[in-house]
Amino acid sequence: MWAFFVIVVGSLLIFFANHFSWNEIETFLDHAPLKCPLKSLIGLRCAFCGMTHSWIAAFRGEWALSFHENIFGLPVMAIAIVSVPVRGKVSALSHAKKQTLLWVLIGIALIYTAMRNL
Repeated sequence: MWAFFVIVVGSLLIFFANHFSWNEIETFLDHAPLKCPLKSLIGLRCAFCGMTHSWIAAFRGEWALSFHENIFGLPVMAIAIVSVPVRGKVSALSHAKKQTLLWVLIGIALIYTAMRNL
């Protein structure tokens, strides 16, 4: 089921990235009904703000723009793609290792959020 979802979403992203100009995509995303709740409430950009822009730029082959929009866009995309075939191996990790990994990722996200709002 997860693999089907990744294939469908990836195909849609590639289609839209190649059939619309960057200005059209950016205008749509800027006026989309779903916005970052943190940015809407207090005006701060979270660690995931710009992730959609980053992914679309990556699918268009604009790597510098993708990195500029969100520094974690490409790594998160790579993890999403790789996680499909290795999904069962992650569950083999001990609970303590999973918890440690989760806290490290939360810490990185919080530090990045603080840095991009300075």
